[in-house]
Amino acid sequence: MSAFSMKPQFSDLNGYRKWRHQWRVIHREVSADIRRAKYKVKAAQREGAGGALQKQLHIQRAMSFKLMGLLQEAKERWTRLLAVRQQIAEQMATFPLIIEDCRMVDFHYNKGSTQNPDLPMWVIRVRGKTFYVYHITADCPWSTRETPEGSTRGMLRFRNCNLYINAEGEAMITVDRTNKMG
Repeated sequence: MSAFSMKPQFSDLNGYRKWRHQWRVIHREVSADIRRAKYKVKAAQREGAGGALQKQLHIQRAMSFKLMGLLQEAKERWTRLLAVRQQIAEQMATFPLIIEDCRMVDFHYNKGSTQNPDLPMWVIRVRGKTFYVYHITADCPWSTRETPEGSTRGMLRFRNCNLYINAEGEAMITVDRTNKMG
């Protein structure tokens, strides 16, 4: 295994620990290789040679630098995962929630849920706030809203409706009968 196949893609604590163990094994091997190569370069330089060995040492040091970058990336990923889990827990504590007379309610698929199954599958945006929910039921008309490349490509939009989110993170979008468009 090399540093190039070590991109952090874990989604839980056990995955993070397993990734760190694999990283330590590879880092230990690369460090030992660098020490051996450094001794060889110094010995070759004493004899007046060592150019090819110096290039090889440079490549090995680049591998070590890459490993340190991957370690930093893994730490940042784990920190983000913990922060997202905390935000979801805080949000779930605010449910049940009722928002009436919404001019627009948008929802789309949460792409992060494909990498991390703990995350809710759907994202609802209403009145400038974002809510992550596990299930959505709607009994009112909707339309699509296409967005440019780089953001969520498309979403469903409900107009003039009410939003109810229960304690389990399930949303219900209903028609606002009092403010129906004619």
